[in-house]
Amino acid sequence: GIQFLFDHYKENRGAILTDDMGLGKTIQTIALLYAVQHKTGRYKDDKMPDTVRRVMKKQITRRPVLITTPASICAQFKAEIETWGYFEVYHVNGTTHTVQQVEQLIGHNALDIVLCSHDNLASNVEFYNTINWDMIVVDELHKIKTLTSARRKAFDQLLCVRR
Repeated sequence: GIQFLFDHYKENRGAILTDDMGLGKTIQTIALLYAVQHKTGRYKDDKMPDTVRRVMKKQITRRPVLITTPASICAQFKAEIETWGYFEVYHVNGTTHTVQQVEQLIGHNALDIVLCSHDNLASNVEFYNTINWDMIVVDELHKIKTLTSARRKAFDQLLCVRR
């Protein structure tokens, strides 16, 4: 799973992980993010002094990753990220205030992951389309059913290197 995802990432290709429920797709995704964002996997990723983190983030410019899930599991996905990883994560709820905060944080290279619901993405596609994402992770892809749905059209518009 992880090697498959990483190989596709290196080749700037998308990938679909279709393991059965309960086999660790979320953990595999988090492991991939560790690799591509040069994380150590240790608490020091999260515990380094803010001044050092700011300097490092300015020296290593990277695009954030967008993770989108059904609204009913956004909080659960964020909890998994926080349990297994040390990432700067922002859960977007769709308000103008939140959008402005995300824009500012991305501008300062202060976010690793932006997390939103499928519906939030479809409703705010103009905002999400202003960001050139490194990768887009879509959990529960089967919920994006038809080619003509608003959700599907929103996903198709997004700018990213890999999805």
